[in-house]
Amino acid sequence: MTSDEVENIAITVAGRGVRKDLVIALRAGDGDATTETRSLFDIGVVRDVYRIAGTAFAAVALGYDAREAFPYQGTLYLVDHRGEIEPFVPARSAAAR
Repeated sequence: MTSDEVENIAITVAGRGVRKDLVIALRAGDGDATTETRSLFDIGVVRDVYRIAGTAFAAVALGYDAREAFPYQGTLYLVDHRGEIEPFVPARSAAAR
């Protein structure tokens, strides 16, 4: 919607107020405003794209063959060029693998 997190949340809350079955993709950070908004209604799936992209970038910089990345239950997983999946463990360097 906009680049302003609070404005996006306000628009989302207004839209949900008008139509309860509205499907919403909300652009907002993972700060206090988003946490508070979550208490107002069920947001659904939340993805921190900055964390996913930043961690995947760090993995590649450390020598991991990461073509894709996705979060699951608090862990970021990497997918290599063969489609194999492994959890990204930052303390484990590519040289130790």
